[in-house]
Amino acid sequence: MGALLSAFALVFLAELGDKSMLLVLAVATRVRAGVLLATIAVSAALLMAAAVLLGAVADELLPGFCRALVRECVDPICAPSPAFVQMA
Repeated sequence: MGALLSAFALVFLAELGDKSMLLVLAVATRVRAGVLLATIAVSAALLMAAAVLLGAVADELLPGFCRALVRECVDPICAPSPAFVQMA
């Protein structure tokens, strides 16, 4: 439990300086918590939708490059370990 609290405290302090978190802290003093949380959820969803659309456009414009980027950068991270594959 001590390691969990230490990790939480470290990540909390590391993220405290994030500009978006500082903005939320400042706005939280003036806006109700429910309104603020709903606004944050909507803005996060819009940002993710924009990222998906940008990725789709990039894939249309540069199909070979985007697929190679995913194959070289993402696949090694997401691939199951050989030991796990042997156990299955």
